Amino acid sequence: MTFLAPLLLLAAAALAVPLLLHLRRQRDTRVEAFPALRYLRSTLRERTRMVRLRRLLLLALRLLVLTLLVLAGARLVLPLAGGDQPPAGVALIVDNGLSSLSVVGEERALEAVREMAMEAVARLGVDDRVWVLATGEPWRPAPPLDREAAAARIRTMDGTAVAGDLDAAVSRARALLRTGSAEPRRILVVSLLAPGTLPSSGPPAAVEDDTPIPLLVGRPALDLPTNRGVARAQVDGGLAPRAGRPISLSVQVTGEPQGGQPFRVVVGDELVSRGVTDDRGEALVELPPRGEGWLAGRVELDPDPLRADDVRHFAAPVLPPPRVDVRGDPGRYLQAAVDLLAERERIEPGPGGISLEAGRPAPGAPSAPTLLLAPSDPADLGGVNRRLRELGVPWTLEPLADHLPPVVVDRSDPRLGLPQGLEVRRRYRLMPPSNGSDAGIEVAVLSDGTPWAILHVGGMGTAGSGAADSGSEERSPAVLLLASPADPVWSDLPTSVGMLPFVSGALDILAGGAAIPDVVAGTPLALPSGTTEVEAPDGTRRATDGIGGFAETGRPGIYGFRDETGALLGTAVVNAAAPTSEPFLTPAQAAERLGSGAEGAPDRRAWVRGVTSDRRGREVWRPLLATAFLLLLMEGWVAARNDPDGPAPNAVDGNS
Repeated sequence: MTFLAPLLLLAAAALAVPLLLHLRRQRDTRVEAFPALRYLRSTLRERTRMVRLRRLLLLALRLLVLTLLVLAGARLVLPLAGGDQPPAGVALIVDNGLSSLSVVGEERALEAVREMAMEAVARLGVDDRVWVLATGEPWRPAPPLDREAAAARIRTMDGTAVAGDLDAAVSRARALLRTGSAEPRRILVVSLLAPGTLPSSGPPAAVEDDTPIPLLVGRPALDLPTNRGVARAQVDGGLAPRAGRPISLSVQVTGEPQGGQPFRVVVGDELVSRGVTDDRGEALVELPPRGEGWLAGRVELDPDPLRADDVRHFAAPVLPPPRVDVRGDPGRYLQAAVDLLAERERIEPGPGGISLEAGRPAPGAPSAPTLLLAPSDPADLGGVNRRLRELGVPWTLEPLADHLPPVVVDRSDPRLGLPQGLEVRRRYRLMPPSNGSDAGIEVAVLSDGTPWAILHVGGMGTAGSGAADSGSEERSPAVLLLASPADPVWSDLPTSVGMLPFVSGALDILAGGAAIPDVVAGTPLALPSGTTEVEAPDGTRRATDGIGGFAETGRPGIYGFRDETGALLGTAVVNAAAPTSEPFLTPAQAAERLGSGAEGAPDRRAWVRGVTSDRRGREVWRPLLATAFLLLLMEGWVAARNDPDGPAPNAVDGNS
């Protein structure tokens, strides 16, 4: 409640006038004894009571009329829906992500979220500008809308399998309001506040200036049921399956409950296996052998109230065992990994296939793809650089100081199978060509931004001294170059059996196995070169320029990348986030994590009030004057019925 002319409230002193007049007319009662009138005593007492009531009613009416006139003169403003001015900029963040798909009773939780969002829109003014941001559709643009268009956008909003990032949505809302809206500004958040929508620790969201935008967080009063889902469906331990060999599938169920859960494995449209998870929610099943190509399927649980995470898709290339020729001195750890891969029939030892070179380089210039690891002895560095030139690779290795602090692998090709946060204690510097003719593909990048492994895909040029002497040109082989040897002194690269994912993944990259990313819904997909269309899991295709990524990944399933002829260039797997047993946040907890200027609405009433708590609302002087006029008419009618200000009747003593 606001007053545009608060000084006129001093006129409320006029309320004392009717009170003084009323008190002055209260006269002392004179008692006279009339024995003959004692029978009129009860009648006079009743008339006295009615006169007093009329006087009190007239006093109340006159005071109320004066109060209404004072409020109208002070220009009272109430926070009513559709306030006059000033127009505000409002960012409305609506949670239509994964948790909104939960079924509560007979409806999805999304219906309660949309209802609260519509209540907020109804409280806004007709001149307000509204930006509607959906946490389940972070790729969707948010243009400024009027109140009616914002309501229409919310009514047509559907749920997605994206977990939703409230922190990112609030940062985006602040940026939109600061660049596209004048004061006043406000951010409204309607969310179920599921685990993972806000960081569990760390500093709150940064505020760009000293005047944070007010932010209100509301949550529907819903008791969401417990949830469990498939957290992992991994083929052959993350390695590419081999053609003609049995395929293992590792399954993990998380959430509540997770143990003793029956599941099904479907490949294509065929049910190929069944199983039940153990007490830890894990299971390992064997799938029938398949020929060369690619494997795509899904693991299904019996549906619970949140169906989206009860299915997990998987895909992997099925490759023939590559032939591997080990050259030089790979060291005992790398050699043990190669021997174990051969024992498990994942590779075939012998010449004529992929060349694995480590230590002091061997002579010759094979045209086969090559996995080349940096030497343990810096004295062999010159020979390795000569070997790179023979293979047509313009990169070189240069020594670095031994006392540099350790770094970790920040990102890498998933086919390499490197452990997350792998520490690198010693390394050489990978130097690209000075003319920038071939920068190569960075397969693994360290936390300081320097590459640790690069892939030279080959091209037309001289390959080997013989080709150079003859002046002929041929395509140089693909080379995967690692800046450290496979030695625990240099890095935390696992030894023995733990090194199998790295060695097998590196060999699969050189064998041409296509990478199949497995990402969480809402993560943009990188497009292979030449992509003109992206095929969604439901079969629909979306045109793309092939330059940027593809962001609309709200539907779990397998996405295909196709060129202008319709040929499949690659695939990617999108799944819902794995469920957890963490509790949902309260609005107060969410506001604390969102930083300065944020507050939580503890209930629905506080949410409705808080939407326009800092708005002027609507001036009400017209209805105040109209009400005062009606009260004056009532006061005149009451006064005309019987003059309550006439002489008071005398009290009669019937005992005299």
